[in-house]
Amino acid sequence: MYSQNLSVLVVERHVILRDALCAAIASEPDLAVAGQVADSLAAMRIAAAIQPDIILLALENPLLDMPVIQSLRGMLPEALILVLTNSEMLGEEQAALQNGAHAVVSKTATYSDLFSTLRALCQN
Repeated sequence: MYSQNLSVLVVERHVILRDALCAAIASEPDLAVAGQVADSLAAMRIAAAIQPDIILLALENPLLDMPVIQSLRGMLPEALILVLTNSEMLGEEQAALQNGAHAVVSKTATYSDLFSTLRALCQN
């Protein structure tokens, strides 16, 4: 289902965090940054064109981002959506999963945890 190098679309509004995520992803031998955007609406515009294996979506506004998760799933049913969240609130995590995210990882997690989650999703 997935190529040897998994392509990742990074969606994070904070430039310094987006750059750090992209650098960390690029340092992994089996991952490649397919694109990077600042918000979920931009992700919808670019995702269809680049067809990433994984969409790493930083949840910023749950009211706006939940419908975007649903739309991305409809546009790219093969893509895996991993949501990064600032919140430790179980409700946001459950809402993201109910709206089509494959996994949720807190921004307090380590890169190792993030990459382990990505790889586990791809193996299932």
